[in-house]
Amino acid sequence: MKTKIALVTCVKEKQAVACEAQSLYQGDLFAKWMDHAANHADTTYILSGKHHLLQLTDVIAPYDVNLNHVSDAALREWSETVISQLSSLHDLSKSHFIVMTNPIYYKYLLAHFTTHEIPFEIE
Repeated sequence: MKTKIALVTCVKEKQAVACEAQSLYQGDLFAKWMDHAANHADTTYILSGKHHLLQLTDVIAPYDVNLNHVSDAALREWSETVISQLSSLHDLSKSHFIVMTNPIYYKYLLAHFTTHEIPFEIE
């Protein structure tokens, strides 16, 4: 059976101080996505425009980086880093991805996943 991996997008609303990634991001939608991940995935990561792939317990400071406003080349580079990070942690061919991001964040990721689902339409 494939390992179910949730990829949850970061959000603009953040705590004002450094803390674990799972606590840094705020808002009802982020909470909804994290709840879905907790109920449907074996492992959850947060996709950060600045930090790439975050484990839930990674401690980071608030920041303001949004991939919606970067060049296509920068987006490709960001995606390659995320895939490299994921590949160092999991066999991508034996993983099923639950993708909770907008299309910009997953644009260059999906081709690397043998199976995935997108349970929410995120703009």
